[in-house]
Amino acid sequence: MKRYKCKECGYIHIGDEIPGVCPVCGYDSEVFYEMEDTDKDKTYKYYDMIDSQNDDLLQLIRSTIKDSSDLASLALAMYVQAEDKEKSYDAELVKDTAFKLLNTSSTLTMFLGEDLDFSTEDNIEILKKRLSKLNTNLEKISDLMREDYLEDEAEIVDKTLINL
Repeated sequence: MKRYKCKECGYIHIGDEIPGVCPVCGYDSEVFYEMEDTDKDKTYKYYDMIDSQNDDLLQLIRSTIKDSSDLASLALAMYVQAEDKEKSYDAELVKDTAFKLLNTSSTLTMFLGEDLDFSTEDNIEILKKRLSKLNTNLEKISDLMREDYLEDEAEIVDKTLINL
């Protein structure tokens, strides 16, 4: 399948032919250009949001996103632990598993489309807002750790703050 990108809004269409009109911004097919596939073996790809009103399907997707994200966190923690114990084979195995779990979660997130906007710029703004909320929670965790005299652990949490 070929990939075509709208120059106006950033929408990516996957298919054999350019759409007649961009479904997002309404411009005609002249605004589309074919994207080069720089790495055909790349694991992650862009997928369009599914069009479904099936509540059971949507709820299962949401649940699976959470489960695969949680498992990816666990696998990454196992990777760090295996690296610390100098078990490189085990470390690489769980690191690869963590990436596969995150890929599953991101694919389902694209299918769901609830947290994604149509342009990269808008998505970055959404990500910044959600990172701000995450950082606020991390700061609260750090403060509560300090109240429990867990200073070393609080310093580790402080290092996990993410800025974009």
